[in-house]
Amino acid sequence: MIRLPRLAVAATLALTLGVVAGCASEPTGRPTVDLSDYDPTATGSATGAATGPSEAPDDDSDGDVDAPVTAIPIDDPAAATAAADAFLRAYVTTSGVTTEQWYAGITPYLTPSAEEAYQFSDASSVSARSVTGAARIDETVPVTNQSAEILVPTDIGDYRVTVVRITDDTEWLVSRSEAPLGWD
Repeated sequence: MIRLPRLAVAATLALTLGVVAGCASEPTGRPTVDLSDYDPTATGSATGAATGPSEAPDDDSDGDVDAPVTAIPIDDPAAATAAADAFLRAYVTTSGVTTEQWYAGITPYLTPSAEEAYQFSDASSVSARSVTGAARIDETVPVTNQSAEILVPTDIGDYRVTVVRITDDTEWLVSRSEAPLGWD
């Protein structure tokens, strides 16, 4: 067994602790966020300012800094809202029609994948009975010339209808609709 002088052991221990403590106090290079003003019930992001490196964090590990996603103004909001409105008016028309007739009435407004999704739906399961107001773009989510979320008021609340198009020259089609919270 090798015996080290107590002074050597104490010096080694002090040096090790000094290095460890120094590492803990060194900045990591990662941004920090002051969340002292954060309100989890508020919409949007935290109000604290980020500090740290000037680059935005890279989220896909390819080494490139990704640009923030920015919505572009929709060139024809009336056409997008009209498509959602027409679909939902057909969707809520369930009285006096068979499920097959109801499905035939909504099909012209649907994307091919939405057609498949609604193919086995039952008209009697639609809770809303009427559209009660003007459709409007939901400005709380990003909107582009190819995708928009439209809110359509009904007798049970606002349905959220997602409309899409392949290019600026094609018609808006419904890819999805969601009943108001609490309704199927």
